[in-house]
Amino acid sequence: MRNDCRYKLYKTLGLMVRLDDELKLEESLATINEALVNLTNSPGAPQHQSVLAAALSQFSSGAQQLRDLLTPSESSAIAELGGAEFFDPDIQAKVRDAVEHNAMTPAVARDIVKDIARRREAFMQTVSSSLAGLKTLLVPTTPMQNAPSPGTAAFVIPRTIFKNELGEFAKELNFINQLAQHLSEAATEEPQKIELQSLSSSIPMVSIAAGLGVLSLLGTVINSFLDAWAKVQKIRKAVEDVKALGLISKTAIAEMEESIVTTVEDVVEQSTTLCLKDYTKVGRRNELENGLRRDIRRLFGQIELGLSVEIVTHDSDKLPKDTRAELVALNNLAKTMRFPAVAQHTLLLTEGEILEGEIETTKTTRKTTTTHKTTKGKGGQEQ
Repeated sequence: MRNDCRYKLYKTLGLMVRLDDELKLEESLATINEALVNLTNSPGAPQHQSVLAAALSQFSSGAQQLRDLLTPSESSAIAELGGAEFFDPDIQAKVRDAVEHNAMTPAVARDIVKDIARRREAFMQTVSSSLAGLKTLLVPTTPMQNAPSPGTAAFVIPRTIFKNELGEFAKELNFINQLAQHLSEAATEEPQKIELQSLSSSIPMVSIAAGLGVLSLLGTVINSFLDAWAKVQKIRKAVEDVKALGLISKTAIAEMEESIVTTVEDVVEQSTTLCLKDYTKVGRRNELENGLRRDIRRLFGQIELGLSVEIVTHDSDKLPKDTRAELVALNNLAKTMRFPAVAQHTLLLTEGEILEGEIETTKTTRKTTTTHKTTKGKGGQEQ
């Protein structure tokens, strides 16, 4: 096993142990289980209800913190080791639902929680013993030195995006390569070969090595969209609220809905302009601009469908002071990236909009949300 693979395993096992200790997940889950056993035996004892309520609160709080404490790549690494269920923030909802929906039949809740607690305890025992074994075997506890680039970008791709089909997954890899090449050309004025850093399969994660300029553009562009998406969600909620009240005209609702399209299209254009602000090659500019606009629009569409991106920087004392300052700024930016849940109503992608050569031309206007798709008929005539 290569040193970097061994280090990743060691790091992931240690992360699970540390989080479990800090959040007291196993401890509070065991307390919930014990309280339910006691309630089954003595349903009328108020002290057992108090213990159960406190343990449920502690377990829910700890599990929900996982959303902020785990990065997409860390969640993917945990899933590869079979721990996705046990470090899923929603595990608290399963436990709480079992208790609340069986308040009059604590034996049913006891059996559900007992099963979860038993399986999680067995998993964590395996994690702890494996970690201890790796320490005994002197597995490297630091990553390999001489990192090939200032950082990496990890694209976590839900299987629902490519429908678990190999050909569709290949298109996703091709898109990531195309996006990174266009960003590298915008940053350096020359397209760079994209190096695969790592590939995980349980929840597919593609990690690429990238230069600082590429990572900075990628992080800034994604954060711009995430900010815009938060605004879109507020507009959507406002639309639903006024619809429910029935105190606003259809025209006004249409205008509010149009502002959603405008908000997203604006951030696509602004992001494209940002990427090219330092680009000087006149002859190539229009082609690169069109490619970036298409890539950025599709990237945002993939985020709607559940894609997430994690940027990790590799700091070093040997780096120049200015470069280290840029790395710190990029690292701070990466920490603010919080990806939304999968959108129920997508704005940017429709079936068939995959890559150049397969994308149907989509024209979005500011006055309507209608799209016009152009295809070629016989003789090359537009239909």
